[in-house]
Amino acid sequence: MIKQIWFGIVVIILMQSCVRDKLIQYPESMPYVYDVLIDAGHGGDDSGAQSQSVLEKDLMLSLSQKLKKALEHEGYRVYCTRSNDESIKLNERIAKMDSIEARLFISLHTNFSKDGNDNGINLYIRNQQQSGPAAEAIQKELTQASLMHFNKIEETSHFKILNTPFPSVMLNLGYLSNESDLFILRNEEQQTVLAQNISKAVKSYFQLHN
Repeated sequence: MIKQIWFGIVVIILMQSCVRDKLIQYPESMPYVYDVLIDAGHGGDDSGAQSQSVLEKDLMLSLSQKLKKALEHEGYRVYCTRSNDESIKLNERIAKMDSIEARLFISLHTNFSKDGNDNGINLYIRNQQQSGPAAEAIQKELTQASLMHFNKIEETSHFKILNTPFPSVMLNLGYLSNESDLFILRNEEQQTVLAQNISKAVKSYFQLHN
């Protein structure tokens, strides 16, 4: 009788274990995790664009960390070419890109113009077939958000850093020479919104091109 009771208990425990295994999503059973590489433009001795005491390198580092957090919240594995104010040469950035089999590369920059009326976002890609869908997803999300005016997507071979074997985009986010853009870029809350909008675009892109 006691043996039968113990046998019944063991069976129940095993059944519960099997059910639990089906309910829990173990890492082995998770879908492929997309790798995203973020490049915060400039850094160290290279300040990039500057307006009064506001430096492009600082703004883009701050934004890159917010974007990293937003993407990680969505479940993506995120790498950064820099995570502090350090000087990284172009060949070092490219070497990091080569070492990571990313599914998407995003380089973050700002603009500056002698004309204070110039404003908005410019997005650059090297290859329409390879990077066009990602660029269009970002354009759609940022246009709908209406945080900044979206100017254009431009295909160019000018930026060597966009010469990647995977989709890559360079986002020039606003003009430091424009008061409205500058206000958005230096505001922590607005930066967070901007990062979340880019993250939404990345999610939309991967949902359509997985």
